Amino acid sequence: MSKTVRTLIGTDDEIQAHIKELETSDKSSENTWKYGCGVALIGGLGLFVPTIMNAHPPSWAKAIAIVAVIAGLIVFAKGRSGDIDDSRYQALERLHRFLSGDCDPKATYRYILDLRPYTHQAFYSHSEKFGGLFSLPKGKVEYFDCTVIDGQVQLRDGTSLKVNVDRLTKRTTRTKRSYSGKTKTKVKSKFTARYSMKAKLPDGPAVVLAPTGPVSGGGRLEIAKLKQKGQGQKIAASSSLKNTFEQLEIEGLLKLLVNTFHQVHHQRQQAT
Repeated sequence: MSKTVRTLIGTDDEIQAHIKELETSDKSSENTWKYGCGVALIGGLGLFVPTIMNAHPPSWAKAIAIVAVIAGLIVFAKGRSGDIDDSRYQALERLHRFLSGDCDPKATYRYILDLRPYTHQAFYSHSEKFGGLFSLPKGKVEYFDCTVIDGQVQLRDGTSLKVNVDRLTKRTTRTKRSYSGKTKTKVKSKFTARYSMKAKLPDGPAVVLAPTGPVSGGGRLEIAKLKQKGQGQKIAASSSLKNTFEQLEIEGLLKLLVNTFHQVHHQRQQAT
């Protein structure tokens, strides 16, 4: 696994320590690139301001300003290389806190967290071109599929649970040419979060899940698929949520889990 694909295995305390380590490292990288940006800006002002004021600073002052710009850009690049999307580990932290409430204190958790950009080449699915020589605008649409979070845990009642959060990205690159001959290219991305869960229930009455149902806190799952496997002891559910924001949302998965297990609990209560 690369440093941007993390496998987190351990107890509740160990998982929280791993997430805290990620957060600390990320904040350190953010401070580094901000500091580098500031140094480069100061160096740039040292070169630019005397020029517009028609001043003639000594050569050593120019040399210091140039060194500051170069050093600042190096520090900036180093900081950016370690900077990651905050919403990734924040989503995992929220999911873990949610699951740990239904797990034994000594339970072992296993998560895979992918920190690479959603449009990384490893997630490339396919692309489509549109437009042509005599039609404007023209461009292409690229699709990427990233499994951001993959988790496994056993709940206190013996249920084996697997959860996944996938991020589907649709990136549109559009090129327009004006009457003056100038060409403009715009890139726009849209995202779909796909949440899924699989559970192996402990022995008990079989359950039949409705395809949709009320969500805790009001509303309904927009797109939900629930299916029965075997004698009803294995269940699977999924839902999708479209948005235009790059930040990862985890609430859709929590609502899916609450909705699904609410139905399971309700049906088993009625059966007994």
